[in-house]
Amino acid sequence: MLSTAPAEVRSVTAIPTMAWGSQLANLDQLSRFMATDAPAPLRVTGVPNRRLHSGPRAHAAPDPEQFHALAARHGMWAALTWSDEDAELLDVVLLPATTRPPLTGLLTRTGRDDDLTHRPLANSPAARTVPTPDPVLL
Repeated sequence: MLSTAPAEVRSVTAIPTMAWGSQLANLDQLSRFMATDAPAPLRVTGVPNRRLHSGPRAHAAPDPEQFHALAARHGMWAALTWSDEDAELLDVVLLPATTRPPLTGLLTRTGRDDDLTHRPLANSPAARTVPTPDPVLL
């Protein structure tokens, strides 16, 4: 019989954060930052997702796969998740290559109730109430 030790679950909620657009402008700047500092965990918030944008904005937005390649070049790996800022944005969590799942805290919550990804009834549709239609008079 195989005996397996339980996996260590690591939280990424308290790692340093940098905002895309204000603290980081592009992938080259992120790459320079990663090259000058020891590969430490980092969350990049509010990254536009090229796959969800159209028109001129799409060309300025990075493709999510670019973060995986960039992380690998710096001895890290990237975990991408939805951003709390907007449904078309991503958060990129960069971790040393030696860190592997299971992880907690990838998807954060800022407390905003207008975010569609955090609707409390999304996974409990039976819990919502459906208004009864008015009777039709003939």
